[in-house]
Amino acid sequence: MIDSINRRIIAALKSDGRYSCAALARDLGINVATVVKRIDAMLENGVISVRAVLNPFKLGYNVHALITLDTDLTKVDQVCAHFVNNPNISLAVTTFGRFDVLLLADFPAWENLQCRGSRL
Repeated sequence: MIDSINRRIIAALKSDGRYSCAALARDLGINVATVVKRIDAMLENGVISVRAVLNPFKLGYNVHALITLDTDLTKVDQVCAHFVNNPNISLAVTTFGRFDVLLLADFPAWENLQCRGSRL
C-alpha cells in the first residue's frame, strides 16, 4: 500500500537514488528499520525498482531524438523488445493516443542518427 510515508520515501529516492536508509530515516523522522522494511516491501511488490540511469552527455552523446511510432497494436511488445537492448535507446515506452511507441535515442553526432529502413 502506498501511504504518505511510502510517498515521501519514493520522492526522496527519486531525488537521489543513493540515499542511505539511515539518512532517509533521519530526514523523514522515522525509524531506520521502518525505512528498510518499506523499501524492501515496495521492491518485492514491484512498486519501485532499482535501475541505472546513464548520463548521455558524460558518454559523449550530444544528439538526442524523440521518436514516435505508430504500429500494429498486436506488435507493440515486439517493437519495444526490438529497441530495448539498443545502446542508443535510453527510453522505450508504450503510449495511448496518436502514437503507440515513444523512443528517446542518444547519439554522439548527427551523422549517427539515420533511418536504416528495417521492418519488424
